[in-house]
Amino acid sequence: MSTIPANARWTQNGVTVAGGHEKGDDTNQLYRPWSIFVESDQTLVIADTINNRIVQWKIGDTNGQVVAGGNGLGNRLNQFKLPSDVLIDKKTESLIICDKGNRRVLRWSQYSGTAQGEILIDDIDGWGLAMDEQRYLYISDTVKHDVKRYRIDDKNGTVVAGGHEKGDGLNQLNMPTYVFVDRQQAVYVSDSENHRVMKWEKDAKEGVVIAGGQGEGKAFTQLSSPRGLFVDTWGTLYVAEWGNHRVMCWPKAAKQGMCTIPANARWTQNGVTVAGGHEKGDDTNQLYRPWSIFVESDQILVIADTINNRIVQWKMGDTNGQVVAGGNGQGNRLNQFKLPSDVLIDKKTESLIICDKGNRRVLRWSRYSGTAQGEILVDDIDGWGLAMDEQRYLYISDTVKHEVKRYRIDDKNGTVVAGGHDKGDGLNQLNMPTYVFVDRQQAVYVSDSENHRVMKWDKDAKEGVVVAGGQGEGKAFTQLSSPRGLFVDTWGTLYVAEWGNHRVMCWPKAAKQGIVIVGRNGEGKEPNQVNRPAGLSFDQHGNIYVVDWGNDRVQRFSIE
Repeated sequence: MSTIPANARWTQNGVTVAGGHEKGDDTNQLYRPWSIFVESDQTLVIADTINNRIVQWKIGDTNGQVVAGGNGLGNRLNQFKLPSDVLIDKKTESLIICDKGNRRVLRWSQYSGTAQGEILIDDIDGWGLAMDEQRYLYISDTVKHDVKRYRIDDKNGTVVAGGHEKGDGLNQLNMPTYVFVDRQQAVYVSDSENHRVMKWEKDAKEGVVIAGGQGEGKAFTQLSSPRGLFVDTWGTLYVAEWGNHRVMCWPKAAKQGMCTIPANARWTQNGVTVAGGHEKGDDTNQLYRPWSIFVESDQILVIADTINNRIVQWKMGDTNGQVVAGGNGQGNRLNQFKLPSDVLIDKKTESLIICDKGNRRVLRWSRYSGTAQGEILVDDIDGWGLAMDEQRYLYISDTVKHEVKRYRIDDKNGTVVAGGHDKGDGLNQLNMPTYVFVDRQQAVYVSDSENHRVMKWDKDAKEGVVVAGGQGEGKAFTQLSSPRGLFVDTWGTLYVAEWGNHRVMCWPKAAKQGIVIVGRNGEGKEPNQVNRPAGLSFDQHGNIYVVDWGNDRVQRFSIE
């Protein structure tokens, strides 16, 4: 398996390495190719489907070499009919080819002089192929809607995914196309007509949806006719979408594909009010000193409306929000809050996790209709900020103990992961930590507010490193003033809201100074200004959402 860095990014301009000279059957052309296998020496082996041949192409060459087929469409052993997939069996130095139109799978030796293939499996409506480390062969069947595993040279396979007729149940598939098998023999399937990717553990009776499954569409929670797929050593899924003309990356356990913010991104300087903005108040079109925001994949905003002691959900484009938790006055009953400071969504349980700062507790509140109160997850904590990692560990900053703790859900005993050595400015200390962010490696980023810096604590580290600020409070680009909301993208670029400087800064990874991306015109209430920015978030398109505390509104700054 390939080891791809967890924060890897790719250029947006591709380079043609095979074909690209219009459709045709010359050796520098391809005609509707369907799949590719990349050898360790970067030799490409391509199923050139309409040309009914398999072509080998060395990186840098202008022309490819026909290594199987190329004798016209037909069913002889030296011919193919719309080959759909190919892989290399290194042990036998042979190609394994799914000859889709002839309903068979062939083996074709790579040794020179080979004139035809031999049938490994026939009477199968195959599409995709995979081979595991034990040399079991996996074939998807688009008519039986299953994936079978075969011993090489044994024509009787075992169903390992689907096989319960066409359908969208967890034990069903609907036109499975490409397949991938990991080192644990878990099978990943592009379940094309269900617009999802399924994972079937070894010997499982049903699969789990790991990408898509929300109907066909273009949202980052959706897929459209998935095809080729690959899973790296992190468990990250990469899938080609036939219908959406894109390739998506889904981190392990993610609910949506990744938002990739271009390294040179810029944002409009005039924000658009997307929540509140009608002066402070408690009507449904108002906010009163909101502190934080969580942006759902479908552009639903969930806002900690702090002085109103409620959590408000706001759909993009709506004039009014909806109270989804609290809103029953200030108090300590389970249906009340006292100055809630942060909120996030736990998708697994479809619940809100809320830092009820004034009551020194963290609550869980179900999102299902009819929920009248929350339940206490953690108490006796002077919390401010929340974060949750991909393993569903909960992180809470404590502004009195000057630390961040990590908790298993439903376990009230946390582990210190940042700070915890009294108040101070040492690398093992914090001073009023507010907001937190956790990346895929469980590194914790902390807005170390009174030290006017952002700290990064790698997993199990004894001390942190300063990744922004730390040069005293000030307005210089090397400085911060009371940092609040923060976000780190896949490049490792940090985005931080500065309460004291009324701006949002962008600090590229390892940079010694930041760049102002929002709020270049000082404190104010104009579209190009903010007043005490607090929470910060992004949507899937890279647009920034800023909780404009002093103006009782949420502003969106669109990516250009």
